[in-house]
Amino acid sequence: MHQPGAYCHAKSLLFSFHSKPKHPLIFGTKLAANTLMQHQATDLKTLLEHMDSAILQISPQLEIVYLNPSAEMLLQKSQRQVTGHPLDELCQSNTELVKVARNTLETGQANTRRDFTLHLAHQKHVRVNLTTTPLSSSGLLIEAQWIGRLNAINQEAVLQNESTATRHLLRGLAHEIKNPLGGIRGAAQLLEYELDTPELREYTSVIIKETDRLRKLIDQMAGPRKAPDKKWINIHEVSERVRKLIQAESPDHVAVKFDYDPSLPDIFGDRDLLIQASLNLARNALESLCDQPGEIRFETRILRKHTIGETCWPLVVSLSIIDNGPGIPTALQPQVFFPMVTDKANGTGLGLSVAQSLVDAHNGLIRFTSAPSNTRFEILLPIVSGNS
Repeated sequence: MHQPGAYCHAKSLLFSFHSKPKHPLIFGTKLAANTLMQHQATDLKTLLEHMDSAILQISPQLEIVYLNPSAEMLLQKSQRQVTGHPLDELCQSNTELVKVARNTLETGQANTRRDFTLHLAHQKHVRVNLTTTPLSSSGLLIEAQWIGRLNAINQEAVLQNESTATRHLLRGLAHEIKNPLGGIRGAAQLLEYELDTPELREYTSVIIKETDRLRKLIDQMAGPRKAPDKKWINIHEVSERVRKLIQAESPDHVAVKFDYDPSLPDIFGDRDLLIQASLNLARNALESLCDQPGEIRFETRILRKHTIGETCWPLVVSLSIIDNGPGIPTALQPQVFFPMVTDKANGTGLGLSVAQSLVDAHNGLIRFTSAPSNTRFEILLPIVSGNS
């Protein structure tokens, strides 16, 4: 069966690593043979850690031996958590994956399943292209190419490009609109000095106030004008500040909870801008629960080898804000990050657009999924060096 070239190379390296050389003296000394095996092991580890496919090594007893970083991301489990555990612990009982793995061990034949659904723990379903390959007496390898993630990468790249194009358009429009607004405001002030009656001055006062309101609105649409003041911060400084603000604003029928990963590394970012972006998302969640009992949950995770736009980052910090409100109408979802798009009677439609621009200034992205009783907005922030 056809297998990706990198996968075949990884498999051949794995075979060679588990096999002792028949004639070590060919390399001069036994030390040279051991050195070659160490180099092969290093090459194998490097190759597997940089593969987009999820690779799992399974023992003959169907226990997990190894996960590469892509597999950790797919399964939302670290290698340390699952090494030595049965394969079916990752999945729901009687899963098809265990049956396929057992069949590969019994027959010694590779299996390939296209558009295969992995039924993981916690009722999570993931669609993959699956290949299982026997490893002689060492068990088998499972390769899973995440179909949904490939589609998501394309959608996120489109979203990022649309956000960039919209921001440039708005900044151009803001410049063209603010110039005449300044002239209107100045003329109204001069006219106000010439008027003697308070009744007439009320009209100029309305003009001045409305031009100020429009200028503020345009500034919001255009996004931040200054460069972010980035420093090393922990994402929980941001999430906790926002969580406490939302908790203080929430009525009694809304519960505010959190589920944090305490091991997250620091990120290089502007604390105030990230608080503003997160607060915009959290207030949207709160507004969706204004008429019903519900829950808002703050969740942090680490993602490995995650692609944002066209860049694959080794580590990405994820901050999700989840609510169980009615969800975003399906017809509105493709436009939620566009300015002035809202289904609220008194909304401006700027909260999500501004939040996206603030996160984009950190090389990040906001993505979302929404259905009744489960809306998740997720801020993705890559971990970069301080001079990036």
